[in-house]
Amino acid sequence: MSSAVQFVDPRHNLVYTEYVERGVNRSFGSGGSSAVDYSVNEENLAVQPFVCFQNEFLDTIVGANPSLKVLTSSDEVVASTKRGDLAFAHEAGVWFSERREVFFTSNQLSDKGVVIFKYHIDTGSVTRVCPKPDIPAANGACRYKDQLLVCCQGNDSSPSGLVLLDPATEVSTPLINNFMDRPFNSPNDVIVLPLDGSIWFTDPDYGIEQGLKSLSLLPNQVYCLQPDTGDVRVVANELKKPNGICFSPDNHYCYITDTETYLGTGGTDPRCSATIYEYEVVSRHGSYILLNKRVFAFADTGAPDGIKCDVAGNVYAGCSDGIHIWNPAGILVGKILVPGGIANFCFIEPNRLFLLNETRLITATLAGSLF
Repeated sequence: MSSAVQFVDPRHNLVYTEYVERGVNRSFGSGGSSAVDYSVNEENLAVQPFVCFQNEFLDTIVGANPSLKVLTSSDEVVASTKRGDLAFAHEAGVWFSERREVFFTSNQLSDKGVVIFKYHIDTGSVTRVCPKPDIPAANGACRYKDQLLVCCQGNDSSPSGLVLLDPATEVSTPLINNFMDRPFNSPNDVIVLPLDGSIWFTDPDYGIEQGLKSLSLLPNQVYCLQPDTGDVRVVANELKKPNGICFSPDNHYCYITDTETYLGTGGTDPRCSATIYEYEVVSRHGSYILLNKRVFAFADTGAPDGIKCDVAGNVYAGCSDGIHIWNPAGILVGKILVPGGIANFCFIEPNRLFLLNETRLITATLAGSLF
């Protein structure tokens, strides 16, 4: 058995015999047994970063010998890009297998700017991408045909929307920058529905709260764009901070994260949503709509941000202590602990995760097939 895996019996956590507040982490025991502690720390990253809550996590996802490896850190990237204020690995995470590259975006810098990077898996090089024209406050992204489709949060002089970026030439082309003449808030994440090629994206108002923009003229909503016809419509509007979005491998379900607990000005409010919602994807008059919203999961630490489904329908989400993994029923089966947490990530090979950890790029190698 791999020493990289630590086991937690969830039944020990049902009744507290002692309880100590430790920020967002907890230490508690039951029935006189020793306290269970799976807190985020460097030791766990180096020694036992994989936490098993249910046997299926070990049996079908990580296997007996999973591994976690730091690829590069901000010290190396800062040295090569001359940016001293760079939390360089924050959002997006889009794998181009034919180029052997992952594209990702930095966090906001001291000047409110955001940098797009690409990492070459074989050479280990990190290269700055310079869109022409620029994409202000780039955030989430996905692959759209042979291009990168980027969420542009915009600012008071540049509209928010979705922008296509050619990975070879770095030429950018706006795809959409308004909803019926009303500016978007700050698009956060985007995905393509394979059933018809429609583009689905979330639009919370984090950009307004963080000072990128001064005006909001729309509620926080989720949109669907039909590129071939230009039709754009609201598909969900009852989430407080719609953030990550993905579809199940059979495209029967859509998962959307609500990160209301994360305050745009910093900090968290534990009374607010840190929730993944599941919707049924249903065909209606030649288009697809969302029905039957239900709570899929609530994250115990931070909130689920970026989200993906593997080929078996397990749901992965980046949280403030790493990656949380739920089975298709919404049962937490395991975690991959990463100090500093994970905002977003992607699957880069059938059994490898590429994790964006603000100051580090990390890979997790598992046993099960991701795609």
